[in-house]
Amino acid sequence: MEDYQGFQSDDLKNRKYSDLQLIGKLFRYLLPYKFHLIMSLLLLAAITVIELFTPLVVTKRAIDECIAPNKYLLIFDSQTEMDDFDLKHDYMKIEKYSYKGNFYGVVKNRNIAYLENEFREKIEKDGTLLPDNVYFLDAKKIDQSAFSQNTLFRISDTTVLLTTSAYKSLPTELASIVKKNLIVRIANYGFLFILITIVQLFVTFFQIYTINYAAQHGMFKLRMKLFDHIAKMPVTYFDRNPVGRLVTRVTSDIRTLDELLSNGVITILADFTILFGIIVLMLLLDWRLALVSFSIVPVVFYITVTFRLKVRVAYRELRKKVSALNASLSENISGVKIIQLSTSTNTKPLLLRISIVNTMKLLTGS
Repeated sequence: MEDYQGFQSDDLKNRKYSDLQLIGKLFRYLLPYKFHLIMSLLLLAAITVIELFTPLVVTKRAIDECIAPNKYLLIFDSQTEMDDFDLKHDYMKIEKYSYKGNFYGVVKNRNIAYLENEFREKIEKDGTLLPDNVYFLDAKKIDQSAFSQNTLFRISDTTVLLTTSAYKSLPTELASIVKKNLIVRIANYGFLFILITIVQLFVTFFQIYTINYAAQHGMFKLRMKLFDHIAKMPVTYFDRNPVGRLVTRVTSDIRTLDELLSNGVITILADFTILFGIIVLMLLLDWRLALVSFSIVPVVFYITVTFRLKVRVAYRELRKKVSALNASLSENISGVKIIQLSTSTNTKPLLLRISIVNTMKLLTGS
């Protein structure tokens, strides 16, 4: 098949390759750098864990415990009572604590909402459930003897709890002590957040470095192989294929593959791992709300697949048009003296304009 100016066609429609076959051919050039690829994947997994850990543990705990408390305190007389309550109301996901013969359970607001109103009122009256949310304070920086009885509840060696209503009724001096304690705890979470961010920056740097090292060296080998292959071709091959097209294949197309390996594949893997982690966390936090959110997944999947198929065809057509445009420019520039001496002086600019117009139409979708 021939295209403009009698050159061999660049149409690849008759060459059927699956995506897996193309990826397999491409990754053969990366096998010598499998250590860097494995290291990059491990670093990518670490980045995913850090990105999921930071908002769930650091930011969330700082807000829920110090800024806008949203946890209730349960007080039990014995370990058996606490275990029985937890067994009967396992949906509440109680955090159990015991300290010097005292037994406590901490539960989030949204889990308390699952209790029936009558039962909730009953356990509030008998003192099992405190009616207010609680602040988390550093036990080592609080003098518990300065507070009245049943104001602070020590649940461990390092943590004491204070209800919001008790905090509001504290004298100014004690309220100031509690406020400073909360500020210190928030600052500690802030330092932890900064430390995690710095670690994430270093891990991200080494992950990008390793994958780009493998991609650049792999593409270098591919470029060299293509150059050697073209250098061994007979002269008749260059009569059938314009120089501009060959240059596009060796430079622009290889650069596209380089971007695919350096950014595309890793970005896809990163997005999928983070998405998987988010799905797991959503199910653990509230599986009912998670299932409602997942109801739109089939629609999104259908739109994505349809878009991918259409973009694939359009992108291949775009590469062919760009190749034809480069070929036309190369032939006209390199052979300008011959064109001026030939009778086709008027037709060459027309062919070039047609090639440019077709490419622009493809780019704009008009």
